Amino acid sequence: MRGGERPVIRSTVLWNSQLIEVLARVGHGELIVIADAGMPRPVGVPVIDLALTANTPSVDELVKPLLADGVFEMSFLAEELTGLPHARGLESLLSSLSPQRVSHEELKK
Repeated sequence: MRGGERPVIRSTVLWNSQLIEVLARVGHGELIVIADAGMPRPVGVPVIDLALTANTPSVDELVKPLLADGVFEMSFLAEELTGLPHARGLESLLSSLSPQRVSHEELKK
C-alpha cells in the first residue's frame, strides 16, 4: 500500500465507505452517535451526514445495518424518547444491547 492510501475495507451490508471505515476503526470504549440534525457536537468531532431529505433515512434505517455490520458493547437512548412511536422500533432493534436511558442533556455531553 502506498503512503496516504486507505485500506480496502469490506462490508457485508453497508455501502457507505465512510461508515464502513468508522466501524473498522472504532475501538473499545469509543462512541458512535446516531442523531438528528439538531444534535450539537464538539469542534473536531467527525460527522458523517447521511441525510437525503428531512427524516430520511430514519434512525431505524440507520441502526439496523450498523448493527448487522458492527460489533457493539452497549447502547443509549434519550429518556425523552420514552413512549414515542419510533422509540419502540429502536428499543426492539437494540434489545440485545440492553439500551440504557439517559437524558438528552447527558447525550449532548
